[in-house]
Amino acid sequence: VSAVIPPSVATSVTITGTNFAANSNQVPIVEAVSSTNAYTRASVVSWTSSTSISATFNLALGDYRVRVENPDGNAGRSSSAILAVSAGPVWQTSAGSLGSVSAGAE
Repeated sequence: VSAVIPPSVATSVTITGTNFAANSNQVPIVEAVSSTNAYTRASVVSWTSSTSISATFNLALGDYRVRVENPDGNAGRSSSAILAVSAGPVWQTSAGSLGSVSAGAE
């Protein structure tokens, strides 16, 4: 994953890797880890395959590392911040605002 998502909005991100595991009762635990080492657990996690999961976060502004823990307790964490939470740009001219763009808007 390497994504920019909007602040304070539940947003799903796809995480690719290896050895993601799930069983009939559990999916991996996915957490965002802030620069102050605060952990925020994803509100929804969907296991797609051993190489892809998606997680939904609602986070404050900042940069986050991602931690994934399989049901068997094996876990891994990104070595750097790969999830950025940032407000979309707002354009302004002398005539007024040109509008704003939300992350993920087309």
